[in-house]
Amino acid sequence: MTPSVLVVDDDVAMRAALEANFRRQGWKVRTAKGKNEALELFKYEPAPLVVTDMRMPDGSGLEVAKGVRAIVPLTK
Repeated sequence: MTPSVLVVDDDVAMRAALEANFRRQGWKVRTAKGKNEALELFKYEPAPLVVTDMRMPDGSGLEVAKGVRAIVPLTK
């Protein structure tokens, strides 16, 4: 089974770099540019790992973490 990650960052270059690194290691990667998009994606296709920026225009990484944990409590 291919590992899956959701990368959340409002910085396009950082998001692209993280995506490229995870893909190179064989991960299935989905990306979001902010908290709202991330939670919407996560709701329909949860990932066992979420990597998030801490400060974004529409919310914080802590809000992303709280949101994903509300949907799937075992997410890291």
